[in-house]
Amino acid sequence: MSRKTFLIDAHVHLYPQYDLARAYRLGTQNLLNAFRKCHHAEPEQAVLFWLLTERADCDIRGALLTDPDRLGEDVLIHATGKGGAVRVKQDGTPDLYILPGRQAVSSEGLEILALCTDARFRDRVLCTSDLIIAVREAGGIPVLNWAPGKWFSSRGRIVQNLIDETDGPPGFLVGDTPLRHVLWPRPALMRAALKKGFRVIAGSDPLPFPGEERMIGSYGVAAEGMFDASEPAASLKTLLFRDPGPPPRVIGWRNDPLTFAWREWRILKAK
Repeated sequence: MSRKTFLIDAHVHLYPQYDLARAYRLGTQNLLNAFRKCHHAEPEQAVLFWLLTERADCDIRGALLTDPDRLGEDVLIHATGKGGAVRVKQDGTPDLYILPGRQAVSSEGLEILALCTDARFRDRVLCTSDLIIAVREAGGIPVLNWAPGKWFSSRGRIVQNLIDETDGPPGFLVGDTPLRHVLWPRPALMRAALKKGFRVIAGSDPLPFPGEERMIGSYGVAAEGMFDASEPAASLKTLLFRDPGPPPRVIGWRNDPLTFAWREWRILKAK
């Protein structure tokens, strides 16, 4: 057990169309550069995390264990500890831990991230509050994720009620993504959650298109805490969900308006 600087991308998709060797190379460097940009210093004793939020039809984490060469030459991959963590090691690069997780949609259309769990959740079956409870009962960390246009009107009232009625953290975390472009101020509901003591975490949220793997690690959070290399998932859960210390700090960069418009257009075109 030792004190480390955790650099975390808390919203990672690894789609079949990605070049995974490129994803690993850029995703690790992006996290390190994000910390340097925000702190104007090198991270001390850094340990990197990708928290997967895979769709129901994806299981890239499992594929990496059976075909480790997909991340490149001289890269060592093995499962470690409880909780399904995968350790990725390469000389000259801080260790990367890839943790399981899923993305689910509530019956009201709100996006919930189920971090640090292998459990699967059917989309549009459970209401948001029940889906959050189901993630916790599965041993995961529930994240109420912001998405463009999703926190308005009736769904906005659901988010407000969850913030008002949840007895503070650790009921759930609140997620931010680079799709909230640089000219988009922090939403009022996110500010309300922060005021009540909820923690906001961030992740890159890459899209299912070739080349989007370059986004991994570009937006995330950093925090200092105790790390047990034999149980990385437990260390991460304690840091994000149970540690009474300072909340994680957002690092990295969000999209500029043109990049946001291009990425949204690709989403609409693919529907």
